[in-house]
Amino acid sequence: MGKDEYLIIKSKVNLIREFQRKRKYVEAEKEIQDALRKHPDNGLLLNCLAEVYVRQKNYREASLILERRLRSNPRDFQALALTGELMAQQGRYQDSLPYFEQALSLKESSYLYSQLVRALTQAGQVEKALNVVNTALEAYPMDAYLLEEKGKILRKLKKFSEAAEAYEKVLKADPDDSFAYKEYIRLKSSGQSNEELIRELKAILKVPSRASNPYLHTLLGDTYKAERKYEAAALAYQQALKLAPDNYYVLGHLGFCYLKLQRYSEAQAVLRLPFIHDPMNEYLRSALISAYRLSGNIAGLIETLEEALRKHPRAYPLISILKSLR
Repeated sequence: MGKDEYLIIKSKVNLIREFQRKRKYVEAEKEIQDALRKHPDNGLLLNCLAEVYVRQKNYREASLILERRLRSNPRDFQALALTGELMAQQGRYQDSLPYFEQALSLKESSYLYSQLVRALTQAGQVEKALNVVNTALEAYPMDAYLLEEKGKILRKLKKFSEAAEAYEKVLKADPDDSFAYKEYIRLKSSGQSNEELIRELKAILKVPSRASNPYLHTLLGDTYKAERKYEAAALAYQQALKLAPDNYYVLGHLGFCYLKLQRYSEAQAVLRLPFIHDPMNEYLRSALISAYRLSGNIAGLIETLEEALRKHPRAYPLISILKSLR
């Protein structure tokens, strides 16, 4: 590859990365396809296309590209890392491990370590995950993602005080990390009943500096929801959304509460955004379809499904659902 060609492709990749950062995957794919017409065998562009497909959950097309890349270069770092990520997203955690491990053998990064640790945990290799995260933390001692993964593992092992210590380290580095603070409170409250945790959270949220933490309101909502107190849970989730609008997790759980409360129009409104963002999420899809069907708003359901399909043309399950509705 000549210098001029390299600079052209590098400029194109920077534009593609910007689209990806903004989650504009359709625009990113268009830029890549345009570039590939001139440079059909460029590995960097092919890996970018595979990454866009992974983000869109178009695993079939992503797999075809990555298999081709690894046949031509078995030591392609990006292709190895993306293959591991693709498999992990499909729930094939055990299969993803050799790809993450081989990628790490070529180039270490805290992000890749966190991916490997998460896959090991999900594959049931919790003790090995703890060993790997401890090794990674020797190289990246204050990496928030690794410390949070360690906290999750220790919580899974029911080592609650050690897990709390991991999140405490995150808070020492960044006292304003509201997610870490929420996890720290949850871990310090281990052993308490849901009612006790609710009382503690309500007391904490009276403190002005903590009242603006959306994760604490979300934890309060989750705790109420676990107690099937859907009205109180909905109020907590609503407060979380005031502080962090368009949070897909919160919108999904608020929609579920509205569904339980038979507030179907409100359920449709809040579930629509996270569903269109991720129509392959079965939890969201099921809740959304129920909200529309129970209210008899089939026309609205069809319109929402069509919009999701325009944004995610390879979300094939939506096609069969639409056929059944027409």
